[in-house]
Amino acid sequence: MTWLKQNWIKIGIGILIFGVLVFVKVFNDGSSVISENGQKFIDLEKSLPRFEDYPVKVYPIPPKPKLVHESNPYGMRYWTLTEGWVDRATSYNMGGHYLMNRYATGNPNVLIIDGLTGQVFHEYGSQFPDSVAGSSLVMFNPIKLDSFSSDGDYRPYYDENPRYAVWDGKQFIAVCEPIIKNWKVVSCS
Repeated sequence: MTWLKQNWIKIGIGILIFGVLVFVKVFNDGSSVISENGQKFIDLEKSLPRFEDYPVKVYPIPPKPKLVHESNPYGMRYWTLTEGWVDRATSYNMGGHYLMNRYATGNPNVLIIDGLTGQVFHEYGSQFPDSVAGSSLVMFNPIKLDSFSSDGDYRPYYDENPRYAVWDGKQFIAVCEPIIKNWKVVSCS
């Protein structure tokens, strides 16, 4: 007991150094797994449809397109909401001249406004739509790295598979609904 009292500082420093070494070992091993999976994720994304595969001409947003609310029952129902979107918009976010957004919490559907004609469209979307102004491709529930199992199988967020669709000016046309196993697309129906 006397030896322990006399050497408590040395013991404490030893435990601290041991803890740091264990942490560094675990951290380094973990980071190599993360970077390896990160590279697999990047390679996987290259095999799926990408925004640049579906380019469109991007128009500047006009001062305010006149909405044709009567073009869709949802345009009538969400009159104030769609007018607000158009009033606040500074650029289009889909297909060159469209504004797209979800219109209610928890509702996967989206409203789409044609900035050139003012028409309103209502389509089935997802909780997490992703689009860019310069592409007609829309990614619904985009793939996320943290949704992969340790063996590389994709377990989608909210149990809804990712979906890739192209906007044809009137509706979404499905391009791919991938099933991913072991970091590979096994089906893209």
